[in-house]
Amino acid sequence: MNRDTLLKIQDITGYVFSDPGLAELAFTHKSFKGAKSNQCMEFFGDSILDFIVSEIIFRKYTDLDEGELTKLRAAVVSEKPLAAVIKKSGLNEFLIMGKNEIKQGINENLSVMSDLYEALLAAVYMDGGLEAAFAFVKKTHSDLIEKKYASLKKNGFGDYKSELYEFCAKHNLGLEFVTEKSGAVFVSEAYIEGDFVASGKGSSKKEAEQSAAAEACKRLDR
Repeated sequence: MNRDTLLKIQDITGYVFSDPGLAELAFTHKSFKGAKSNQCMEFFGDSILDFIVSEIIFRKYTDLDEGELTKLRAAVVSEKPLAAVIKKSGLNEFLIMGKNEIKQGINENLSVMSDLYEALLAAVYMDGGLEAAFAFVKKTHSDLIEKKYASLKKNGFGDYKSELYEFCAKHNLGLEFVTEKSGAVFVSEAYIEGDFVASGKGSSKKEAEQSAAAEACKRLDR
């Protein structure tokens, strides 16, 4: 990654890297031969994003219960909104790819752009710590969180369990929830075709299953 590209990325993100190598790694797709890719950073960034968005909405929307917070978070951190952030900013234009992938224009792919966002967040966290990562997420997600909150509140926060059943029925897939009480909370696991997909917890069986369904919907969106 040359200096001009780095400066453009920093100008768009509003973050200046102390270690430019982290920025380069975040933008390196697995198709680029002879270099380490951003796959592991994407994995790390996914967890960081979940944590930061969880704290933001927990502190901001004190009127929501656990199930509603889970739904809001899932709506914010899933593939489509993350890809939209990257696309709108133009950061996907700086993705480092293999020759064939450049021809195919995979930097326009939703999954690739979503992964880029998460890898970039991980790079910011690794370079500048949690405070820098929070600032980055707030810059990219503040408006998005408010819009998703307004949309979900208007629609009564929806029903992720029903959405998941509809998805499975459409694709002829079997869906099962296994829910048990663990101490004071209920823990539910969602299985599709016998394979574990996601888990959730809540103060009631219904809330736990909604939480698991919300997490499953987020993952299936990928």
